[in-house]
Amino acid sequence: AISIAEQLSGNAHPDVAHILTDLAESYWSQTKYEQAEILYQRALLIYEQAPAASRIRIATILNDMGMLYEYQEQYEQAEAYLQRSLTIREQELEAPHADIGESFNNLAWVSYKERKYEQAEQLYQRGLAIREQTLGSDHPTTAQSLDNLALLYSDQGNYEQAEPLLQRALTIFEQSVGPKHQDTAIALRILADLYAKQGQYERARPLYQQALAIFEQALGSEHPYVALCLQRLARLDVHEGKYEQALALYQRALDIREQVQGPEHIATMKARKEYEEVLQTLT
Repeated sequence: AISIAEQLSGNAHPDVAHILTDLAESYWSQTKYEQAEILYQRALLIYEQAPAASRIRIATILNDMGMLYEYQEQYEQAEAYLQRSLTIREQELEAPHADIGESFNNLAWVSYKERKYEQAEQLYQRGLAIREQTLGSDHPTTAQSLDNLALLYSDQGNYEQAEPLLQRALTIFEQSVGPKHQDTAIALRILADLYAKQGQYERARPLYQQALAIFEQALGSEHPYVALCLQRLARLDVHEGKYEQALALYQRALDIREQVQGPEHIATMKARKEYEEVLQTLT
């Protein structure tokens, strides 16, 4: 498709850039991050040099690239691209606009990952307000903002603030996208994390198990989200002294991480460390 578009329109035409971004998204979904980045960069260069190119389209690519870097935990690059995207969106779109809300949410997520909690909270609150205005209070994208804000509160130990937000988000997802959707599974996992942090393992375990089953059905058994649920369940087993059961779960999670994300990815290294700690306990 790219070669045909280049023959018909030239290799610097926006039509080529559009195909490049579609292919980049495909590579990203296959966890082929380097290939995705190269294609996004090519598309961005074409759009920036094309006289008639839409600035909104440029903002979209910048946003996507920012989240690609975030997924690889390259937070400085992620923040730079996301900020550029937000700047264009605020200049080109009439506020309030859902895309501006997305930019605030994504920037907040990067700030949260960098443990800039005060900055993250302010950005989340702005994004949530925009999403409630533009999409409605019962929209799944609004629920995503609720989940993210609750996660921030949970990490700071503000469990009483976090739980009602998570319960509200879970209800929205179940009613809007269905009980077997991956977004519902994410909400279940985050709520389970909240209970686990408070030592409420009996409440956390069935939620992790439910999330795991949904992820396996929706995304396949070799997805990083599956590995994350396995690690969470293994931690519960460790807390309860079930080390052999925990080791088996960690082994499966580590296999997934190494196969999908690679042996040098930070998530893989964390999984390996957890596995080795349990193995050492048993030996």
